[in-house]
Amino acid sequence: MNESAPVHLYDSHFQSQHAAKCDLLIRLSSNRVSYAIVDQLQDQLKAFYDAPLDQGPAEHLQMLSETDPLFKFHYRRVKVVPETRKFTFIPSDVYSDDMLTSYSAFLNIREGEEVRLTHLRKARLKNLIGLSKQVRDAAIHTFINPLFFGQADVLIESLLKFYYQETGLRLAIQLNGNTFEALYMDGKKVLFYNIFDNQSADEFNYFLLTLMGQAAINAAETPVLLTGEITRDDERYRRLAKYFKTIGFTDTAKLMKISDEFGELRGHRYYSVLSQNICE
Repeated sequence: MNESAPVHLYDSHFQSQHAAKCDLLIRLSSNRVSYAIVDQLQDQLKAFYDAPLDQGPAEHLQMLSETDPLFKFHYRRVKVVPETRKFTFIPSDVYSDDMLTSYSAFLNIREGEEVRLTHLRKARLKNLIGLSKQVRDAAIHTFINPLFFGQADVLIESLLKFYYQETGLRLAIQLNGNTFEALYMDGKKVLFYNIFDNQSADEFNYFLLTLMGQAAINAAETPVLLTGEITRDDERYRRLAKYFKTIGFTDTAKLMKISDEFGELRGHRYYSVLSQNICE
């Protein structure tokens, strides 16, 4: 599969009357736009789209709303995850709505942005994210009451549900093309999460070493879980293998039923899109 080429797959039996029992999952990363349609009664993938981002995320959403027939259906829920570097976590047990303005000050919200609050139930965290009003408006123009989440919500909550049920230190890395996310956890406790630039293997290596130093990660004893745009032949993988002994990959087959017509989506590359299914 050409990893830079667009992907558009769908169940030929899927029709508009089926959409009411399905969720539409939309992911806007640094360099691509993806969506998946998941039947919530059958827990099964019905359609998938992934393409390079050759214009702004809001403009790409608008283009899909005008040209993609599947965007005209009425879904059970629509979940939108735009990549953002503006986020802050607050433990749920100390969060207060009265402090929302104070919390929001950490995000440095600018004109054209707004604050959204999400809840990471498994991690027992609240997350404040900065959301582009252009992306918000494009989604609201097309869908009824779309839900917005941060990319951290998806990574943390999905790994806690499907991979991190036991105690122990673990590092997860989600590669998104021009950026990568790093999540360091001790059992179900988030020790560190951030998103970094990823323009080259050298830049990836620099931020990886910085993270390892700041978080005091013992590479010899910490397993790494990879997801997103990386393969064993990637130079970034070779850099990781220099430091870490145990490296694994996520698998979308853990998330839902994926029939043979969507077989190329099994594995780790599209995990970030399909794992949005657990967000509520």
